[in-house]
Amino acid sequence: MTLRTLIELSPAEFENLAYDLMQVSGFSSMVWRTPGADGGRDIEASYTLTDASGAETNQRWYAECKRYSSSIDWPTVFQKLAYANNHKADYLLMISTSNPSPVCETEISRWNSDNHLQIRFWRGYQLASRLRTHVNVATRYGLSESPSAAVSLQSISLHGLKFSQAAEASYIAQHPAETALHAASAIANLVFQRTQDIERYQRAAFILTPWHSIPDWVVPRSKILMPFDAAGIEAYIGTLRHVTAAAALSLSEYDGWVHVDAQNSRLPISGSAASTLTEIALWSEIEQVITSPSSVMIRSRDPQ
Repeated sequence: MTLRTLIELSPAEFENLAYDLMQVSGFSSMVWRTPGADGGRDIEASYTLTDASGAETNQRWYAECKRYSSSIDWPTVFQKLAYANNHKADYLLMISTSNPSPVCETEISRWNSDNHLQIRFWRGYQLASRLRTHVNVATRYGLSESPSAAVSLQSISLHGLKFSQAAEASYIAQHPAETALHAASAIANLVFQRTQDIERYQRAAFILTPWHSIPDWVVPRSKILMPFDAAGIEAYIGTLRHVTAAAALSLSEYDGWVHVDAQNSRLPISGSAASTLTEIALWSEIEQVITSPSSVMIRSRDPQ
């Protein structure tokens, strides 16, 4: 199968690609704002910086993600500034397959020198560089020059191995090992499914269906109607239960999200746990927002 290019992605795929690249680049609290003035979806996100004293500063970013076949002019950028400014953003990030025109580059420099709201660009060639760095994202969208399931799924496979080792250690110490074992098994199944996808199609291929195989430790407060990729949702909730050491998970669906609460959790969602959940979400067609140390909101992606 021929390697895809960025310009060959559908508009929805390109938006999802931008979302995933932002997420693996350290952005958090990411929320779609739809529709944009041009009919597309834009992203609001946070980025946290830590200074030499250990103090954290949260930056508010607004991202426009769109394919352009020609250079981007200043009026296009300026139009987006108004929305970002109204939402008190610190940065406007333009993610595009193209580059600003020379005149636009000049206007961007002038704007950045005079205003608090700063303009940043991920240009087409920079996207290609980021995809070479984040091979998992490139392979997920069929953009890798040499799609390898072993390389692309290495990180998530290591998480599964870590959970298997945790289960073994718990068993040896005669402690309950069920949550770690279930998470490891679910991740192994997810890796198997995505490996088959990559071997057949050179990218991930998701099938969203109603979620019927709900474990007995999941307590739906209401019927879950949102479809999910079966292997993905099982790996995600299994991992969430394990990393929070929760007795059970309660689910409720409203406002376009499935809200998941870890009941009687003994551990918070740490930074490393959040990274693990992000990696699983990438390969599961899931968007996530961590809302508290013991709860998340998730939903399946829009059709591509």
